[in-house]
Amino acid sequence: MSGRISRHFDLTAENARYQMDRSHFNQLETKYGQHASWTIWRPDDLEDTAVIRENLGDLKTSVVMVALNISGAISSPWQNFHSRDHARKLMYAFNQSPYRGSYITDLIKDHVESSSERLRSHLVYFVRRAGHQDVQYLRCEDISKSNQLPPLFYVRQGLH
Repeated sequence: MSGRISRHFDLTAENARYQMDRSHFNQLETKYGQHASWTIWRPDDLEDTAVIRENLGDLKTSVVMVALNISGAISSPWQNFHSRDHARKLMYAFNQSPYRGSYITDLIKDHVESSSERLRSHLVYFVRRAGHQDVQYLRCEDISKSNQLPPLFYVRQGLH
């Protein structure tokens, strides 16, 4: 399968431009390991995150996948998105695609909730209580070694 997604963005070329080194990986693991992961799975053991450390050359900081929030407790670094519940679906979507090795994280950190409707209600309450001026933007995790990525998400209006 080609690493080319569109005529404007070539993942293979982008990934070749920067190879993850062990030092940078360890820094990311310390900083974000309890919140995020990488789109690489071992087909015979979806919960085994050692496969990430064993495939540093496949990790991409040029693509970031974003989910809403964590739905259960995380027991070890990079375990997010590597549980029994839906990891198989994610593995089938990403493991053999040009997106293999992409960074994957949650938009909302440290708020465990399996119901998106209950999370939405909680966020609406928070935004209304805090006031719109307090919710300027959500900062992107600085996973790129060059730190040239801008924040990914801007909140301009309240959640209604």
